[in-house]
Amino acid sequence: MMDARIMRSALVAWLALAGCGGVDFEVARPTDYLELRGEHALYAYRATSADGVRFAVRALDNEGHGTGAFWARAIRNQLTYEGGYALLEEQAVRAATGQEGLLMRYGKDQSGRTYDYWVAIFVGPERVHVVEAGGARAQFTGERERLLAAITALRID
Repeated sequence: MMDARIMRSALVAWLALAGCGGVDFEVARPTDYLELRGEHALYAYRATSADGVRFAVRALDNEGHGTGAFWARAIRNQLTYEGGYALLEEQAVRAATGQEGLLMRYGKDQSGRTYDYWVAIFVGPERVHVVEAGGARAQFTGERERLLAAITALRID
């Protein structure tokens, strides 16, 4: 099972600067995932598979009106230079409500295991919506289609 510290620590530094906002989105939970209820300091929505693959969404205030390019670069810098992740691939994605986004796929070897970590960002003038998914590659590989479907089913108000 993925150590929860990996997912949390990946973006803590840059998110601390942004501040979390309220919930202004709807999530289509990935098939066969369990929603994790209760307050969480970083995420407005969290879910997990039985095999420990995590899926989470948050909305951040974009007070400085940072562009998509700004946020993508900030995430790349944080994850590669500070988090030790390797950027494997990037692709354009679109939320169900039409917002253009960017999906960044990362990998990391830790304690003899390989982990996958995805970050999708949808940047608007007032809000940044961040979707994260991560887990051990052995389990994550079988979840990719479900996770991509959940990312593109995101409805942003």
